[in-house]
Amino acid sequence: MRTVLSRTGLLVGAVTLALATTAGPTVAAPDHTADVATGARTITITTEGIPAAVLRAAAEQAPRQTPLAGHATTRGVDVVITCPISSDYPHKSTTTPGAVDGKAKTSCDAPVPDLRAQGELYRYLDGYGFTLVGIGSLDYQFNSTGPVSSAAFDLCWSTPQYYYTRGIHSVVFPPNFTPQSASGTTQSPVIQVTC
Repeated sequence: MRTVLSRTGLLVGAVTLALATTAGPTVAAPDHTADVATGARTITITTEGIPAAVLRAAAEQAPRQTPLAGHATTRGVDVVITCPISSDYPHKSTTTPGAVDGKAKTSCDAPVPDLRAQGELYRYLDGYGFTLVGIGSLDYQFNSTGPVSSAAFDLCWSTPQYYYTRGIHSVVFPPNFTPQSASGTTQSPVIQVTC
């Protein structure tokens, strides 16, 4: 099975978590390969061949993802606002030459008072495990459905490097919604990037 990143960079089919209480905890299993559509060309990304120690280090740091939601009852009708959150695959930046980036995204299916996303980029260092190498600026909107996104960057290396993206997301729901706010963390699969 392949996971496809759309041209806008949205992750379709993997490492996507919705802020919703209707289901139990959900952690999407990473696919082994993915096609990234970048205009007229396609880049195949694979996690095959990544050393077990690298994958184990990423798994040890993986956030415990718990779906959350906001709901209110109006005239006997349960109203639910769902807010998908995601972290895309780290990749050679198409906007910043000589950089690797990873993005975190948050959006909602109805306007919320406060919507936030911040991306972090981690690189594997032999003997140290995964280390935070880039923090994206906090992106936020008020009274909006979003989306908001935050990109974290690292310098490109001429040798293969292993990365993952972590997203930190938060939402404040309208008055009378329970809970009043929700937050979540997402993490992409480990990806090898060579520049």
